Amino acid sequence: MKVRMVCPAESVLAQWSREAGVGVVDADFPAFRAVPRALAAVARSHALLGQVAADALIVANSARVQAYLFAATRLRRRDARVVNVMHEQDSARRASARFAYRRFGSLLVIGDAAAKAYRERLPGVTVHEANNFLMEEELAPFEALRPGRRAADGPAVLGTLARMIPEKGLVELVDELGAVRPRWKRLIVAAFPQDEAYERRLRARVDQLGLTDVVELVGARPAAELLAEVDALVVPSTGFEAQPTVIIEALAAGVPVIVRSSLWSSAYEDLPMLAYDSSDDLALALERLPLAPAERSAVTDRFAPESFMRALYGAIS
Repeated sequence: MKVRMVCPAESVLAQWSREAGVGVVDADFPAFRAVPRALAAVARSHALLGQVAADALIVANSARVQAYLFAATRLRRRDARVVNVMHEQDSARRASARFAYRRFGSLLVIGDAAAKAYRERLPGVTVHEANNFLMEEELAPFEALRPGRRAADGPAVLGTLARMIPEKGLVELVDELGAVRPRWKRLIVAAFPQDEAYERRLRARVDQLGLTDVVELVGARPAAELLAEVDALVVPSTGFEAQPTVIIEALAAGVPVIVRSSLWSSAYEDLPMLAYDSSDDLALALERLPLAPAERSAVTDRFAPESFMRALYGAIS
C-alpha cells in the first residue's frame, strides 16, 4: 500500500508523517474568507486529483479539507473514491456539509452517538461507523501506569484534559463540582491555552465558588502525566464531540472515566465509565468510585486500528 499525506509541508502533521515513513504532498487549505488563497487551493486540489490513480482511496479527515475536495470534484468528469471521516457531530448541523455529503463520497463517523446525529439530519444517506483507535505503541505508556495504581482512599482526585475553549465544558464542570462538595478531593485541569477570555472566565468562577484551594489550572500537560496523578478522569464537554482520544488513554491506564451523557457511546458498555447530565448525576457517579480497571484486551480490541481500517474500507462507495 502506497500512502501519501496531503497537508502543509512545514506542519506538525507533515513532520509526524515523515517520521512514520509516510510521504508528504505539500498542500494548503486556508480559511475560505481568504478568497484568493481559497480559490488557488481549490485549483491545486483539482490538479492533485488529476494525479491520483483511479482506484486510489482518498480519506478526507476534516470538514475544511472535505469542503475543498467537494469544490475540486465539481470540476471533474471522473469521480474520485472519497471517504469523509468525521470526528465530531457539529458538521451534521451545518446545511453546507449536509448538502455536500449527499453528493460527494461516502461518510464514516467516529462513534455511534455522532453517527446517530448524522443519520437524523441526513435521512437516506448511508452513515458508516467506526471507533476511535490508538496504536499499541501509543497505548504502552498508559498501560505502564497500571501496576502502580491503587484505589482512591476517600474522596477522589479528579482530572480533566482539554483545550481551553467553551466547548470543553470546564466552567460547567466547576459549577457542578461546586454543588457536590465534599464528594471529591481535588480537580486538576490540564488545558492547552487557546481562548484567553474563557480562561479568565474559568478562573473567576473558581474564585467565586471558593474553590481556589482545590481546583488547579496547570496548563498543558502530557496525558500520561495527568493520569498518573488522578483517581478518575472527567470529560465534561458540552460541544459535539465523538470519541475523545483521552478516554482510550485513561482506560488503558486503568483510570475510570466520567463523561457527559452527550458523549456516551455503546463502545463504552461494560467498561469502567459513568455518564452524567447534572450535578446530582455527577454526585452519584463520584459515589460509585473506585471502579475496577478494564481488562487490557477490552481496550485494545475495541479501539484497535485494524477495526478502524475494516470500517474505512467497508465505507468505500
